[in-house]
Amino acid sequence: MPVSPAPSRSVPVSRVRSFLVGSLFVAAVLAVMTVIGLKSDSTNRLAAGSSAAPKAEEPRTAPVRPEQDREGVLRFPEEGWTGAGIELGEVVQEPLRDVARVTGKVTLNEDRVAHISPLVAGRVEKVHVPLGQHVRAGDVLVTVESPEIGNAKLGLYRNRLLNQFARVKDEWTQDVSRNTHELVESLRGNPSMDDLSSGFREKKLGKNREQLIAAYTNLRKARVDRDRLETLSQQGITPGKELIAAKAVHDAELASFQAILETIDQEEHYNALLSTHARQEAETRVAVDEASLKLLGFQQSDLDSVDPVKEGKDLSRYQIVAPFDGTIIAKDVALLERVTPEHEVMTVADLSTVWIKVDVFEQHLALLSALEGGAIEITAAAWPGETFQARVFHTGEIVDEASRTIGMRAMADNRDGRLKPGMFVEVALPGTSNMASAVVPASALLEHQGKSLVFVHLGGDRFDVREVRLGRGQGDRREVVAGLKEGDKVVVKGGFALKSRMLADLLSGD
Repeated sequence: MPVSPAPSRSVPVSRVRSFLVGSLFVAAVLAVMTVIGLKSDSTNRLAAGSSAAPKAEEPRTAPVRPEQDREGVLRFPEEGWTGAGIELGEVVQEPLRDVARVTGKVTLNEDRVAHISPLVAGRVEKVHVPLGQHVRAGDVLVTVESPEIGNAKLGLYRNRLLNQFARVKDEWTQDVSRNTHELVESLRGNPSMDDLSSGFREKKLGKNREQLIAAYTNLRKARVDRDRLETLSQQGITPGKELIAAKAVHDAELASFQAILETIDQEEHYNALLSTHARQEAETRVAVDEASLKLLGFQQSDLDSVDPVKEGKDLSRYQIVAPFDGTIIAKDVALLERVTPEHEVMTVADLSTVWIKVDVFEQHLALLSALEGGAIEITAAAWPGETFQARVFHTGEIVDEASRTIGMRAMADNRDGRLKPGMFVEVALPGTSNMASAVVPASALLEHQGKSLVFVHLGGDRFDVREVRLGRGQGDRREVVAGLKEGDKVVVKGGFALKSRMLADLLSGD
């Protein structure tokens, strides 16, 4: 009679896999602890051997293995703490401020960025700096050859020559006008010819000298003739009609002389005014030309040396310079390219400071009222473990209807260049609450299956695995809302060794 085979008992693959993983993990932990025990035993043997005779080798004992006391409680021998790096700390009550953590973005300091374009049309003769170059205020960025600049400098040179001529002419005219007026006043006092000659021989009078002296001489001659005939007529020597004729000539010469005095004096005063106006007009044309070129970036020292003969082709060169210290963050210009005022050739930004832009949601608006002018802390994924400071200079007044946020702006020092515009950062908005809470270092917290755990020391080699509920955080400290109380002693370093033991027990229990 055939014997039927006994039915085979199948073991689930997942069960086998779990068993193998658990066995391997436990074996690894035991191996590490065995090495620690052997190392400690060897050290003790060497120390003993230096002071006593060697003894017969005693049989080795396996290192003490942490044992589970009850569910949730682990045993870990104190002699293994140092090797595992276990350190204890006490739960304390400390004041913590409410902190809202929001996402922000690093942007350029909009007050220190310049989009540079030429102020005149021309052809690029030379590009002096590459993209990314750090520049100083006044450094030449681009040289442009511009006919407009050349014509402006030629106009300045021509108007300067005209101004020099107007100034010399005005000086002459003013001297003549002043001296003529002085001569007119002197002639009205009936001076002698010797006094006139000595007083006005070296003074500038122009054509007025001849006219005034001739008119005065004619008047003096007519006066002498009249006086002579008047004397002779009184003596009966000369007929009366000759005296009458002499008086008529004298009166005519006197009238002519006075008319000449008034006319010349008035004309010279008018000429002086015209000359002053012409000089001022010439000076104004020069000033306008200089101001126009200064608006294009030229300095007075550049304009003082304008000379078409000496400069030649260089007269039409126009240099675009950096307005302040910064970095070339954009460049759109090539050699021999024609550029116009509408062409943005470069962008210079001062990256020593940057803005932090944050869109704050409505539920955090209460925090903004206390932040104006205050400091905030910033962290960036690119620089783990480091905190940057920024000072708030603007909190918006209007809530965006689409995003329901309000804009906040802060300025951060960036002289080391680590905060890059466009980088996302986490911004901590401090609140106003300072209530004391149970606080532990962040290093005391361990994660397991989405839960926060700490190991509480129960005394001796016993530790309690305790789930905690966390609250606020500040720096490297975290608030514990539930699960711990003030005075509890917890593992602040080396908790991974205890967690490894806990996981090994969980795996072996499966």
